[in-house]
Amino acid sequence: MTIKNTKSKGFTISTNGTEVVLQEGKIDIFREKEDGTSKPYTVMQTGEYDVGHIGIQVNKIPNNDDNESLAFILFADEITVGYFPTPPEALSEKAIEKYDMIDVLLIPGNRSALIDKLAPGIVIPLSDNEVMAKSLGSELPEVKASLTLNSADQLPEELELINLG
Repeated sequence: MTIKNTKSKGFTISTNGTEVVLQEGKIDIFREKEDGTSKPYTVMQTGEYDVGHIGIQVNKIPNNDDNESLAFILFADEITVGYFPTPPEALSEKAIEKYDMIDVLLIPGNRSALIDKLAPGIVIPLSDNEVMAKSLGSELPEVKASLTLNSADQLPEELELINLG
């Protein structure tokens, strides 16, 4: 699995010939066909999906302005990725239990309390990179072009902040 910030498309996750493009409120999944073309499969509703060797679970979570937003959980290569484009500042204990299996979390930079509760192995800020580093008590690491993980064995023991720019 490779996670990148492509700038033009935003954050992407590629694995097993499938590319997932993370966007606010939805994700697009591209799986190349035999003729070399690909057409997106868009996920923007709650439910469970299995597309191109990637399992996806989408749940509603409350956000800070009394509305609901979507939380996306992706399962691939024995790794669980959480994508929370507009998360609340905190979640209930019941919700925390639902998401405590997340290995890699993509989340806006101003949600350190939520990061502490979810305790992922790797955090990738979607925005406010400096704010996130400061709130986690660390320095912002150098920008990496991508993050590649082939199995859960490669996950760090302690929280690691990855800066994809």
